[in-house]
Amino acid sequence: MLARLRLAHALLAPRDTLFLHCDWHASHWLRCLLDEVFGAAAFKNEIVWRYRRWPAKTRSFQKMHDVIFWYARSPDEEQAWTPMFEPLAASTVETWGDKKQVADFSSGRRRPSQTDEATPGAPMSDVWEIGIVAPIAKERVGYPTQKPLAVLERIVEAASRPGDLVVDL
Repeated sequence: MLARLRLAHALLAPRDTLFLHCDWHASHWLRCLLDEVFGAAAFKNEIVWRYRRWPAKTRSFQKMHDVIFWYARSPDEEQAWTPMFEPLAASTVETWGDKKQVADFSSGRRRPSQTDEATPGAPMSDVWEIGIVAPIAKERVGYPTQKPLAVLERIVEAASRPGDLVVDL
């Protein structure tokens, strides 16, 4: 894996990024390798892809998430980034409505105020709740680490620009 990561690093342009998907078996090792190859400063995010599946009897917590590490080729370069948003919680909408909130500190204390502009939602967190590809789904191609299209679409939308080359290996 070290050789593959070194090759990927060498092939990326200075403004490019790499996303690496793994599960609990190797995530700790891969994070160390990524830090070695890309440098700790190149780390951008650890995304937890949480999913549900049929539970199994176990004497530990159910393992129902994978990790996606996001690294920059050159941390000093500006990478593509499109902010993404999640819907507001029902309690937030009930309390504050669906207008964009602005923090007002003019009185020395934080006072919430609203604009007339609709909010795009809450900034997306690094925990993504996206279901797995079911064994009988039409989307399933039989690849053991297949990610749902929704995961790939979210990555592409957030971290690339129109016309960029995107590779999933």
